[in-house]
Amino acid sequence: MPRFSQSLFDSIRDFGRMSPTEGRRQALQQQSPYQQTGTTDPLARGIGQMLGGLTGKPLTYLQTAPERIAAETKGLDLSTIEGQQQAIQAELQYVQDPQARRALGLRLMELNKLKLQQEELALKKQQELGQQTAIEQVALSLESEYKDPKTAELMRTGAITPQQGNARRIELQKSVAASANGKSGQLARLRGLGLQDSELFKQVEAGKYEGVSDTQFASIVSDLAEANKVEEQIDFLKKQGREDLVEQLEMGMITSIEAGNKLREPPSTTQYANRKQMLKGDSIVWVADVKPQNEDEYVGAWNPETKKWEAVEAEEIKELPKEVAEKISDISYSDLNKAANYLGRDSNYIDLSPAEQDQAKFKFAFRVQDLLDKKEVKTLEEAYEKAFEEREQIESKGRWSWLTGLMSSKKSADEYIAEGN
Repeated sequence: MPRFSQSLFDSIRDFGRMSPTEGRRQALQQQSPYQQTGTTDPLARGIGQMLGGLTGKPLTYLQTAPERIAAETKGLDLSTIEGQQQAIQAELQYVQDPQARRALGLRLMELNKLKLQQEELALKKQQELGQQTAIEQVALSLESEYKDPKTAELMRTGAITPQQGNARRIELQKSVAASANGKSGQLARLRGLGLQDSELFKQVEAGKYEGVSDTQFASIVSDLAEANKVEEQIDFLKKQGREDLVEQLEMGMITSIEAGNKLREPPSTTQYANRKQMLKGDSIVWVADVKPQNEDEYVGAWNPETKKWEAVEAEEIKELPKEVAEKISDISYSDLNKAANYLGRDSNYIDLSPAEQDQAKFKFAFRVQDLLDKKEVKTLEEAYEKAFEEREQIESKGRWSWLTGLMSSKKSADEYIAEGN
């Protein structure tokens, strides 16, 4: 096989760079942003390729800068940031023009910044996913272990923070553990929460909760503690001038935790007037003239399940007779707490949804007042015990109509709506 000297290869490489029109060739080279490498002369390239075939060595020095860049970037996915970064880095090896190098450098900086942003976003999504998983775990625990779907839903919707939801779960867990020690454990738990003067403490002390499950006990204790917080918060919010939150607490639209969170927010832009309690189906609901910002006013009923005002037609609601409305308006948080304390002894009550529990408490408290007004009992305690004995009737469908004769009300919903206009 013939041997060729390096000088021969060099002369072949340089052959394409030299010509009688050298001055013109140099002017063209100065306009190119790339280093002068390889050759475009057909003859030089042909001879180089022939000699390369004889030696078995690739003569890459015959390639021009664009050809080398194309070879090095072949196969890169330029739709990705990484592919674009590698392509620019390959091109920078052969670019000599300062302005071109600066432009490529700036573009590379932009890509680096974009890649960093994408990595931060991916990390954030991963953290959010992890947090959402943790939230769901706590929410499921609240629902299945502690019969507290209301707090679970507040966590899922973001109305309360994961920390607040977990704090509630921990308190429930403590109450369950205390109840597992029997009556003494239940009383100790109530003392620890400052509830030794409550009706619940009296019932536990009297042995009324000995047959109640630990979860039932924990649920009632939690609801009682929440009711006490609501009463305290109403006083605080009144001093802060946040009547909007006071009203929402009184109507059961929000919990004490939600009120605390909303205190840091501006007042709601949705306004409502002429609010009163009316009968919708078999439930006592709040009805009002609702006026969202930049929207038309409508007659709405508050849905405790969706936590929204929902438009209602006149035929869907019935006004309460004056006597009944007065009784219901006299039902206080304390009355509802006592009702919950008694109803909590029944496992069926614990299995109700939050909205159904609210209705059951209302009906129970109303029945207690009804018994006292009609003098069917001599003492308040007798009224509560009798109402508890009648709980199945009180909670049954249609009981409001049977109990109060609401359907015989002469005043129609149309007249109520007319009053609000």
